Amino acid sequence: MEQFLKLREGFFKDETIKEIESLPDGKTIVYVYIRLMILATENSGVLTYQTSQKKEFYRKLSKEIIVEPDGIKNALKVLKRYGLVEIIEDQTYS
Repeated sequence: MEQFLKLREGFFKDETIKEIESLPDGKTIVYVYIRLMILATENSGVLTYQTSQKKEFYRKLSKEIIVEPDGIKNALKVLKRYGLVEIIEDQTYS
């Protein structure tokens, strides 16, 4: 069964998204955010990875999203700062 993500109307006009896009690498960060949301549709909006290190988590996401691990790390940091993602330290990321 196919899963779909429906972005709210005006997603790219949202002030938070505009502000993130204006940051260095902002367009990549928004791209990562959209890809994370799409990946999360398969599991009720939550991404989980069984890894012993955060570096491995970034590498796994990097392969799925096709963005360098450092870009994933930076994107998650920014998205967390804006309250768009929550990172739970037991290796569950949403």
